[in-house]
Amino acid sequence: GYLITPRCRARTNSIKYAVRATSAFQQKLVARLVIGVALLVIAPTVASSVPCFYTVAMTLSTFALALIVLHRFSRAIPGGRMVKRTTAVGGL
Repeated sequence: GYLITPRCRARTNSIKYAVRATSAFQQKLVARLVIGVALLVIAPTVASSVPCFYTVAMTLSTFALALIVLHRFSRAIPGGRMVKRTTAVGGL
């Protein structure tokens, strides 16, 4: 990206700015490009691998289970919706 540095030149009542733009080589973007191309090249091999298929399936199902448990616990803690619902019903 470009680095824009404004400089104020206020010698009179009107304010004038001088803007200078500089560009720098970004190694992170090149690294991301190389990693992305490498993943695209090995994608067909990984997609046809049975161990990789089951590993990804187990990882995604574990992540989904963790999200469900987290959701249930967040509703059960004091101040959550479940507490508000039971106090509203109990107050009637």
